[in-house]
Formats: sequence, structure tokens, C-alpha cells
Amino acid sequence: ENLLFENFQPIVMYSSKYLWQYRLEEYSMPFTLFRAIYNFSDQLNSITLHPNIPFRYNYFLPSYINLIFDEDGNFLNHTYNISEYDYKKYLYDNHLQEYEKKSMKLLFRYFKSVKSNQHKYKIFLANQIIKYSDALDPNDILATFIKLWLILESVAFPISESNIKDVPKRISKLVQFGIYSKDILNYIANLRNKFVHRGEVPEYYHTYIANIKIVVDSVLVRLLKNPWHLKEPIEIEYLYDGLKYSNKELRKRYEIYKRVNEQR
Repeated sequence: ENLLFENFQPIVMYSSKYLWQYRLEEYSMPFTLFRAIYNFSDQLNSITLHPNIPFRYNYFLPSYINLIFDEDGNFLNHTYNISEYDYKKYLYDNHLQEYEKKSMKLLFRYFKSVKSNQHKYKIFLANQIIKYSDALDPNDILATFIKLWLILESVAFPISESNIKDVPKRISKLVQFGIYSKDILNYIANLRNKFVHRGEVPEYYHTYIANIKIVVDSVLVRLLKNPWHLKEPIEIEYLYDGLKYSNKELRKRYEIYKRVNEQR
């Protein structure tokens, strides 16, 4: 009982659905995105590089139990999370900094109008932020790294089939770290291969997770800023094609494409 009151924050969500199964389905996605936005806003400001400092996981963990009531407040059913979390260890921090509050408000406003048939780019980005939050839940070290890597794969190849060898090349062009960006991403790709194919977990694993987290943070922030005004995931693929060329080459191609379009 003390654990419930000290470590859990009740969240009430309303549903217009009649059957409790549909009510649960209706609020599941909004709640997941809400939790992801909170964790994303919080995690962006907590980069850990020193191997002796524990890597910080999410504070806002998945709901332990879901209770469903009808419109009169009568209990209908419940579901619970089968994943085991040490809720007492990862305390929910209800004291947000001002910059975190501002970040959360902006994200909520950005995703508020998302609809399934519109805003395909926003839906794609929302799914990446949800994956990000899921990756940083304190379950498994190897799973955390692999889930963060899968975000990089999804962003590098949002539509076409993924090619692991080309992930560093595409992501380095997207985030533009500088001359060493591709080397950093190749290093992370090699770690991914060691984790997956050999099952090796290095001694200072928190540092390696922190390294890939820095890259994923930068990728998601870049996509949120969206300086290219992208509207669909397929346009991310077009972007990679454009980033391959110099400004001079892009101008030449633009003129050619323009003439082709005019003659059709």
C-alpha cells in the first residue's frame, strides 16, 4: 500500500467506446505517447558518458495495472503489466524543470492533431519516440542497445528494406556531426554486430549505451525540427538521395527535373 501511494501517479482517461476491451484499446496509444513524451523530454537532458556513473533509465515506467470503469464509476475489468520493474528503485520524479515543461508542452502541441489518414510524418516520428521510451525502460541491457539501434535503422530506411551497412552513412548525413560522424556510427554498428551475433556485453556497457543514445537523441531532435518540411516518411528517403550531392550538383539536377516535369 505504501509503495502504491509513494511511487505511482494515477492517470484518468475517458473513452467513448462501449465495450471495455475497446476502451482499453482507445486510450492505450495516447497513454503510451504521453509516457514517451515525458521520458523523451526528460532523457534529452541527461546524457551520461562516465563509465562509473550508472546510465539513467526512464523515471516514468509503464503502468503496472489498468482499471476500467463504466460511465457511472462501476468497475468493469482490469489488466496488468507482465514485465517486472523495480518501481521502488526508479522513482517517478514529479518535479520538472522549466525547460522540461516547455519541451513537453511543445511536443504535446505538435502531436495533438495527429490523425491516421493525415500527418504521416508525425505518426512516423511519434512511433520512433515511443520506441525510444520503450528502449530506456529498465529491463535488459542488450535489449536497450538493440532497440536504440532499431530506431536508427527505421530512420535510415523508413520505407525501403534496411541495409545495416548503409545505416551509418545515411544517419551521419542526417545529423551532420562533423567529419567524425560516420566513424562514430561505424563504431556503433560494429558494437551492434558484437551484441547480436556474439552476444558479447562489454564491461562498461553503460558507456556504449550512452554513446548510441547521444546519436539517437540527435536524430530525433533533427527530425522534430524538420528543417526540410517533410510530410511523409518516403520523403526522408528522398532527402538521403539529395544529401549525397553538392550544392552545384543539386542545382543541375533541379533544373533537369524541372524541364522533365514541364515536358510531360
